[in-house]
Amino acid sequence: MQAAASSKAEAHARKALEDQIEVYARAIIDIKTRLNTMTAVARLPPEILSTIFTLVAADGYEQKYGNSAYLETYYQSNTWIRVAQVCRHWRATALSSPRCWSYIIVTSKRVTDEMLIRSKKAPLHIVASVPSYEDDRQKAVKAVMAEFARICTLQLTGSSVAICDLFKSVSAPAAMLESIRLSDRNSYYGDTGIVVPLVLPADEVPRLRNLEINGFPFSWDNPWFTPTLTTLLLHGRSGVETWSLTGSFEVFLSALERMPILQELALEHVIPPAPSGPPSRKVPLMRLSSLRVVAGDAECRSVLNHLTLPSDVRFHITVAKGPLGRANLFLTLQTHFSSSSPLRTASFDDSPSGLSLKGWRAELQQTALLETPIPRPDLKVEVVTGHSIPALLRASTIFTGVTHLDIRLDGPVHSWRWKDAFAGMPNVRCIYVCKDQDTGFLDALCHTTGDDPTTLALPHLELLKLSDMCLATRNHDEPPEFFEVMVDSLIKRCNCGFPLQELHIEECFNIYQEDVDQLVDIVPELHWDSVEQEEYTTEEEEEDDYGYGYGLDPDDGEFDDYDVDEDDLMFDGGLYFGMY
Repeated sequence: MQAAASSKAEAHARKALEDQIEVYARAIIDIKTRLNTMTAVARLPPEILSTIFTLVAADGYEQKYGNSAYLETYYQSNTWIRVAQVCRHWRATALSSPRCWSYIIVTSKRVTDEMLIRSKKAPLHIVASVPSYEDDRQKAVKAVMAEFARICTLQLTGSSVAICDLFKSVSAPAAMLESIRLSDRNSYYGDTGIVVPLVLPADEVPRLRNLEINGFPFSWDNPWFTPTLTTLLLHGRSGVETWSLTGSFEVFLSALERMPILQELALEHVIPPAPSGPPSRKVPLMRLSSLRVVAGDAECRSVLNHLTLPSDVRFHITVAKGPLGRANLFLTLQTHFSSSSPLRTASFDDSPSGLSLKGWRAELQQTALLETPIPRPDLKVEVVTGHSIPALLRASTIFTGVTHLDIRLDGPVHSWRWKDAFAGMPNVRCIYVCKDQDTGFLDALCHTTGDDPTTLALPHLELLKLSDMCLATRNHDEPPEFFEVMVDSLIKRCNCGFPLQELHIEECFNIYQEDVDQLVDIVPELHWDSVEQEEYTTEEEEEDDYGYGYGLDPDDGEFDDYDVDEDDLMFDGGLYFGMY
């Protein structure tokens, strides 16, 4: 009995101490809350804080999902919610701001339901991956689609079958829908008869502006190709054009006619085979600012021949298979550039698919072409093989106004006919080269018709810049070195009365002071970085590798231990964190 009474008294004393600790803890929290109110950011009105939180949520949503054709990982989704965990005032403000909770990346049914409740009647911005089987996430997606009437932007990825089934349950009109992106990331279509669901008539999507369909078989008479669209991005799949589309080339043109205010148009592997002969009609798209076409050579030319476009439109043309045909793609493009400002800068370089030609209406220096990101070109043409391009360039006038030429082609690989290319660019003043070229490039620089000096190629050439090139081989028993032929070519230009005024040599291999001395009397202005470096063979590079893959010995004393200071990991934002 006595032991029980003692135990009860001890428990009572412990409870009293715990209550006292709770009182002091609450007092500390109250003091920290009052201290937080003295910071400048805490004095912001709730309306401004709410706007800031909404912008944070929108920015995170746009950065992660705004420009991606396929959805990224859901790891650390909805990270903006951290702002609601800073202090009581911020949490209360966030909870009373429905627009903050309207940017929903669907992860689970519980989280999605909570965000739908907190968003109240705010327009929704939804990103979701649609499973092909019944699970918690599929239930969450269905819960979101039940709110279809207030969805503003919608991004769905998954199989076309699952997404089509999802739309069958939608009955409400999409009165607020402005942007929709559907992506089928399966490696095959499965049922080839499935098309994008025709659930919503055009009059029930009155605000639809942006439509992107990626990997879906679809029909060109789909009513979602509405007159309100300003952005239309259609990405098909290479090699399945003949059965992935429904409708003829005439139906395709009729669909474009229904969208007269388009500003951005991308057609990748979605163009029906065009009939032969002259254009049957012209479709005016006078607000278009960007056109991207990925198709065969004939389809690319057909689309260009059937469109009437503004003079400042940007072109990105990719000939997806085979070489360019005898019909000149550049002559077709020339009709669109005839009424616009001419191209002043051009860049020829290797691309993952083969060869890339870019053009800008502005006169860009090489520094601009090396910036990240590179200025968006007004013309970009990509082809699988470029053997026929120089002759096509020579026959067209599309590059005749170019004054700055940037060359990043591997000349020996492409066997590029520079004489034909330079004939189509007679006004070039500056050439930048940063990949090895064969002597045919130099022959083109000083090419004349017969012995007539007035026919010299590139008569306006003033500056030549060479970088990251091997100017000579290490085996002097081989045919004439690139550098030796370059000296002869520059001398010939002098003899013809068109000397090169300025020569830059930077980060080039196998060139030495005695070589550069030969150029002093040939080029008035010579710039060399004075770096004498030899080109290493693969075997020599392997010998320099110490076995760690970096060419450095970790025992040579160059690596010092770095002790991380605990203070380096702290963040002092001026507020006490932890819901005070």
